[in-house]
Amino acid sequence: MENIEISIPMKEGSAAKVEKKDKSALEELLERLLKEKTSELEYRVVMMENNVLQLRKDFSEVKAKQEVIDRESEELFKESFKKLNEFTDKLNLISSEISSIEGKVSSEDERVSLLKEQERKSIKELKKMERKVIRYLRKHFESKKAREKLVRAVTFKAGRKLRKTKFPVIAKAAEKKVLKNVKRKVKVIAGKKMGLSVKKPRKVKR
Repeated sequence: MENIEISIPMKEGSAAKVEKKDKSALEELLERLLKEKTSELEYRVVMMENNVLQLRKDFSEVKAKQEVIDRESEELFKESFKKLNEFTDKLNLISSEISSIEGKVSSEDERVSLLKEQERKSIKELKKMERKVIRYLRKHFESKKAREKLVRAVTFKAGRKLRKTKFPVIAKAAEKKVLKNVKRKVKVIAGKKMGLSVKKPRKVKR
């Protein structure tokens, strides 16, 4: 409390009245000061309560926003995790498909290699057989008897096959044994196919 000094002029013979008045004035002053201080303290308390209420309100709003953010973050995390799982599944599927394709390609490469090897062997065998046939033909074309024998074999045994070629008339005539020059023509055709130089037959006058 503040020390307040009150100077009151004193009169002779009125000490009791002055003292009583002083007490009343002092009490009033104290009461007034007490009310002022009380009012100030009440105002401060009210302000503090208002500040506390505002802080609680702000805290509630912040908490609510934080909950919303947490909930959205959790949903976003779940969605991202779900998409990640889907992407992983797709990636695994693609990897398995690639592995399957690589296996098929490898198998196809092996098959192609095998076919090429078989083709190479077949070509080799065909060339070998072709050389044998050419040697046989060259050997047997040396004598007239052998040539006639070969022509007869071609004429009678391969007549039906020759019918399917570009010489059907020759094959038909050879089968029926009608014209002798058919044999010569067959001989010429066979010689030309084997790369042999054979004289052209003369035209036969009927």
